[in-house]
Amino acid sequence: MVFSISGSLFQPSKNLLGVDISATSVKVLELQALKSGFEVSAYASTPLSKGALVNGVIEKLPNVVEALERCLTRAGSSTKQVALAMPAQAVTTRTLVFPAEYPEQSIYEQIEADAHLHIPFPLEEVRFDFSNAGSHKNSNDVNVLLVAARREQVDGRINAIEAVGLTPTIVDIESYCIQRCVAQAAKAMPKNGEGLVLAHLDIGASTTTLTVVQNHEILFQREQPFGGHQLTLDIAKQYGLSVEDAEIKKRLADLPSDYV
Repeated sequence: MVFSISGSLFQPSKNLLGVDISATSVKVLELQALKSGFEVSAYASTPLSKGALVNGVIEKLPNVVEALERCLTRAGSSTKQVALAMPAQAVTTRTLVFPAEYPEQSIYEQIEADAHLHIPFPLEEVRFDFSNAGSHKNSNDVNVLLVAARREQVDGRINAIEAVGLTPTIVDIESYCIQRCVAQAAKAMPKNGEGLVLAHLDIGASTTTLTVVQNHEILFQREQPFGGHQLTLDIAKQYGLSVEDAEIKKRLADLPSDYV
């Protein structure tokens, strides 16, 4: 599923720079496709000042732009096309059913007409897109996945990307990205991972997310309000350090023997 900012779906270019803007940092990552899979060709991460991103909304655009510029300098990538993802909690999704012969424009117009039934915000306050999600149980119909997000959350990220001279090409959803990453990793497993129950654990700064996938479908996903920042605070308290020193020592594994 690709949630594009243009209002229509399209195939991305081969070279895309992934950009992640979280509450604590900005990261950029570029992958190079190889016959055996993918290889990281560029990566950088820069801390983001507190309060720059609040509840998924960029509140301090200059701070985000500055951090993104530092990231790009460190990464050294020349790629201009950018893919980014929205947190799942910032996105509304619905599965709708349409006749298989419906053209894309007709689906778009129907969604616009019935937006109040599917999207919990006024249409002028959201960006939305849709994608064919496969045949419905009635073979004459298709499932259409509708995705919508508040403009303030999407546009803030777009503005930051454009401010550093990059082109936002794709806005995706984090949970769907994880789903595809697990599917990609499963290709190295017996029978390409078919039938296996696989788990992805993402430990962020403030939230840890567990995603369970089987046969490319998400079976279970849960977030816990614990992450790396809480660990840093605990280290600072345990050893009488400042938060800044605790973060540095955590990253360098420069802590007493009883730390583990």
